[in-house]
Amino acid sequence: MNASMSQDPAGSASGGGSGSAARDAAAWKLQPFVPQEVPEDQWARYHTFRRIRHDERDPDEPLATDEVVEKSMKVPELYWRNRRHVIDTGDEIIAYVNFESPKPDSPEYESTKHLLYSDPAVIGPYRRRGLGTYIMGAALEELDRLGARVFTTWTCEDDGRAFAEWCGAERKQTERLSRLDFRAINWSEMEQWAADLEARGQGTKLEMYPDRLPDSLIDEFCPARTELMNRMPWDDAEHGDIVVTPEDIAKMYERLDVARAQHHNLISREPDGTISGMTDVVWRPDQPGEVEQWFTGVDPDYAGRGIGKALKAAMVLFLRDRYDGLEWVRTGNSTTNAAMLSINERMGFEEYQRYDTYQISRDDLARHLAAQAAS
Repeated sequence: MNASMSQDPAGSASGGGSGSAARDAAAWKLQPFVPQEVPEDQWARYHTFRRIRHDERDPDEPLATDEVVEKSMKVPELYWRNRRHVIDTGDEIIAYVNFESPKPDSPEYESTKHLLYSDPAVIGPYRRRGLGTYIMGAALEELDRLGARVFTTWTCEDDGRAFAEWCGAERKQTERLSRLDFRAINWSEMEQWAADLEARGQGTKLEMYPDRLPDSLIDEFCPARTELMNRMPWDDAEHGDIVVTPEDIAKMYERLDVARAQHHNLISREPDGTISGMTDVVWRPDQPGEVEQWFTGVDPDYAGRGIGKALKAAMVLFLRDRYDGLEWVRTGNSTTNAAMLSINERMGFEEYQRYDTYQISRDDLARHLAAQAAS
């Protein structure tokens, strides 16, 4: 919930239902924000909004350029619906929310259709004016429109957590964001980790795909990626199945091409041809000092062989040779993913932020909003 809806010290969050706060909320309305139709002047207001939110929430994170953001948001979705809205006063955008849900033709639809994902945000000067409660009312309408029964959101800010809990949402999972100082990596240790895999004599080999996944690998890669991603810890969060398709990969590259980003993949393969593990990273030319570590996973049937360590080590060795001037590698892991956190910590990753996932049922949200309306 992106700190957009903070809890009032007196006990009513976001100006719940009466007085001047409620009058403020009544003065503004959500309006659709369809990237393909947004006029130039509203784009300018949106970029001002996201820079304000960046400074409020992630001042140490890199910020994508306006051009990259616009082009990326204009890429049509394949299997997911994004219903974006803003509150635009005409002078500035003060709030944003995106309601995300699977399309009926998505291979994830049957297992995920009960979930609605959202990321509401209100900039600081406009909090405590009832906008949080108003946006949650819109979320309830969206749940009912879809026939969904669980609202899911996330936040890294204390007032966002306070608002979520005030609404009755429960914290279901915590993700730890970490960064590795590329300039402080112990390179001799990374070389040893990579070499240890072959020294074990079990026949596991690493395959590097330095620029992007080749078409010849996609049909084999997607089921392996699907299997490994569905083994990620979800803790107490309700979730659906992850299904990675060739069409998903093509759409991913369409978005990466907008940013002229480089996607580097490394897989581990067993003597019988099985893909036993994988890791991938992304480098963007508009953020040349940063690398994003995306997914790393190892099949539990092959755990304990040093595959995860070898994958991570070989990847940073590749990055060292590929790029000059790298400063940081960033990644995120569930706080319950002990095996991967252990590898990251030994590499030198240090935590710098936490994101909490919150969920609330449709009925509990309706009861909360009804109680606020009656107060």
